[in-house]
Amino acid sequence: MDFWIPTYLYIKKQDFSLYGTNGAYIPNINMEFFELLQKHPGEYLVKAFDVTGVKVQIFNQYRKFLNVETMGSIKSDDFIETIKPFFFFYNKRLNDYAKHTRKFNHEQTVRFRDTLAKAKDPEKTFFEDLPEALGYDKEALQNPDKVQEFCYVINRAVKELRSCYSDMIDRVEGRLLETLGIESYDYSEYVEEIRKRLAHVKEYLMTDRLKEFYQHVMAEFDNRNEWYQSICYTALEQPLERLRDEQEEKLIDSLIMLFHECEKYSDISKMAEDESDEIYSLDLVSTKGSNIHSQTFRLPESEMQKAEELEKSIDKLLDGIGNDNVSVCTLLKILNKKLG
Repeated sequence: MDFWIPTYLYIKKQDFSLYGTNGAYIPNINMEFFELLQKHPGEYLVKAFDVTGVKVQIFNQYRKFLNVETMGSIKSDDFIETIKPFFFFYNKRLNDYAKHTRKFNHEQTVRFRDTLAKAKDPEKTFFEDLPEALGYDKEALQNPDKVQEFCYVINRAVKELRSCYSDMIDRVEGRLLETLGIESYDYSEYVEEIRKRLAHVKEYLMTDRLKEFYQHVMAEFDNRNEWYQSICYTALEQPLERLRDEQEEKLIDSLIMLFHECEKYSDISKMAEDESDEIYSLDLVSTKGSNIHSQTFRLPESEMQKAEELEKSIDKLLDGIGNDNVSVCTLLKILNKKLG
């Protein structure tokens, strides 16, 4: 055994695949493998490649997808050369968002990705699991047209996986620009408009969280995705690529709220040129359907005495009520009428 089995395995290495502990695929045969084989031969499995016509057809469709030469039979090195780009794509090219989202145009894309994620036996994965996951049974794959169609579905799945992160940013971008009333979808144009809108903000008036968001908004990024990754970090309190599908709507709402807050502070800052004036900004929503959004008011120094006298009179009336909730709600009703 010390000589003949290792020699045979090495000579015939192109005709079989090797599996070790827990069924893990062993792509390369080297001296370390032979040493372990001698110590624990029962832990290894040798499996000959199935070179039937259907599998060769599927194998060659994978190779066509990769733009490499088709083969008349399946050899170990060729098999490794063919499957390696798929695993490299999943492990190195997909970010965390792409590995978890289910927002694709085709359900087959999810099944393609998840099959790669769970793969243990590459031969079974590519010749059995993937066709089955994408809806192609053994009978269907007897038809060359179905084999070609199967390859098309894989190609489409790869494209959707490559674009899903940008597609998510597109959705966030679309909702944000619509809410802000910005018509241009050209990043270099609309980001300049946003910066102009917020140019007068006095940062010292802001809360720490809003200041952090504002600084991300105003920072210069040549790349659209980098800008969204930056502004979304404050809203999510985590990198954008860790976003999960169920968080997307909440993220958009948070961004809209933060932008409205920045606009409010911009309005206040523009009005507060004379620091002796008092500036007030408010949003008011009631169950009666009267909504007042981000109105800002200035109380000039020349009218402060009149305002203080009115405040004293109202305070005196409210003191006699003895119920703070009624007092506050009454004031809000009056504001709602005045501002509606």
